[in-house]
Amino acid sequence: MQEQGMARRGGAAFIWKWGAICGAVLGAIQIIISLLSPGSLKTIIDVLVWLVAFFVIGLFAARQTGRVTTGALVGLVAGLIGGLIAVIFAIVQIATNGQVTQALNRAGQRGGSLSPGVLHAIVVVLIALSLIVTIALELGLGVGLGALGGLVGRRLARPATSTPVVDPGWTPPSPPLPRSPARYRAWASLLNLAFAVLGILTGAVLAILTAGLLINAQANAMQTTTNGWNISLQCGKASNGILLQAACAQTLPMVNLPQEAVYWTATVDGAGQTLTGGHDYRLYFPPGGTPPNQAFWSLTMTNTQGQMVANPSNRYSVGDRSGLVPNTDGSIDIYIQQAAPAGHEANWLPAPGGYFKLWLRVYQPGAAILSGAYHVPPIVEVH
Repeated sequence: MQEQGMARRGGAAFIWKWGAICGAVLGAIQIIISLLSPGSLKTIIDVLVWLVAFFVIGLFAARQTGRVTTGALVGLVAGLIGGLIAVIFAIVQIATNGQVTQALNRAGQRGGSLSPGVLHAIVVVLIALSLIVTIALELGLGVGLGALGGLVGRRLARPATSTPVVDPGWTPPSPPLPRSPARYRAWASLLNLAFAVLGILTGAVLAILTAGLLINAQANAMQTTTNGWNISLQCGKASNGILLQAACAQTLPMVNLPQEAVYWTATVDGAGQTLTGGHDYRLYFPPGGTPPNQAFWSLTMTNTQGQMVANPSNRYSVGDRSGLVPNTDGSIDIYIQQAAPAGHEANWLPAPGGYFKLWLRVYQPGAAILSGAYHVPPIVEVH
């Protein structure tokens, strides 16, 4: 005989319903986690959420049905749905963030004689393989941890509450192991603990994401953008609130007071196009138009993460102390490109192959900078 309620809860409809619901929730959580800044904390949170979630899913399913296999199958479906959501989001991120282009730029620097078409195919295949491995890993975790949770959940299987009916084709599951009231309370406490841990992890992820959004909003609000150059004169002050301090630490770590040093950054040219080593650029200072200061100024090249990139000339910055050669009228052209400009090597700032960021630093800036009257000229692409 089979319980009507048990049959209803243990069938394919139950597996797909709860697998899809849990998978959608896990996929959403993974999207939230993916928005966090890369680092060991992000990896730890990601792993813990998946491990605890699959265990709790299997425990819940087996507790409802009394079957370990149901816990494993619900975990499998949840892993499939969650993995597909995460992979689709990853594909969107890759397509919109230019990660393929960046990978091609890096591969082009190391690929030797390989053609761009071959490099593109290799990069796409590697990305596809990584996404497939991600889904396979989540399917395996879903089945394994779902079954493990099912072993616990079967001990907590709900007793029959409906009228039994005869079903000749039904094979009853293995009965739960005998348990004492004390053991049952122990397993119930474990279930409550598992749900509490999952809730804490979910709350931690949401808290970190909320803090990141607030910090990013503050970072954008404190910056002024002119001609593609970003600048903030609010950092470095002891009187700043904690949110402003966090935004400054994120965008300009170890920053000085504005009276000591001012920093501009640029990742786009004057037309708003992203700076990349695939194009040549020029920064033109009109006569008397270099940044006013009482010390010195410099223009530094880094990648988008703020790290210097090696180049054959071992030149990473130019400025008023690097021997820039002015034009006959006193203006200054700085050439930002991969190849050295013929006849203008003294004014050349080597660019890397991929996307890059420029830092203009002025020490002991003049009054025109501190008042906001001075604007750095735009970076212009040279065709």
